[in-house]
Amino acid sequence: MRKKYVEESKVVKLVPAQFERMVENNSFAEFDKQTILHDPRPKAVAKAAAQPAEPGEPKQPAQPLASLPTLQDAQMRYQQLYNEVAPAVGYNELIDLIKAKDSTAGEEQEEEETDAA
Repeated sequence: MRKKYVEESKVVKLVPAQFERMVENNSFAEFDKQTILHDPRPKAVAKAAAQPAEPGEPKQPAQPLASLPTLQDAQMRYQQLYNEVAPAVGYNELIDLIKAKDSTAGEEQEEEETDAA
């Protein structure tokens, strides 16, 4: 009688502490074959982010650019400028409101300057 092996593939998600314990206890050696898709330890993540990806390697997920403004940024700016809570509108509408208020405020300031002169 021959032994039969059943090949079983699965992805196991580990937090950094679990991964570290498995490395220290040599737990990965009990498997015939394993592929580590991602090392969750902070130092390994930082090192991987610093190295450019090789052609054919999966790329890191795209991160949003910090320089792009968001609706929350526009709401905060509106509140700073006008000392009132921003209306519940979309980003583009809020930017249009700020521009409209700025233009009317500029006209009022010009009228005050001409009256004072």
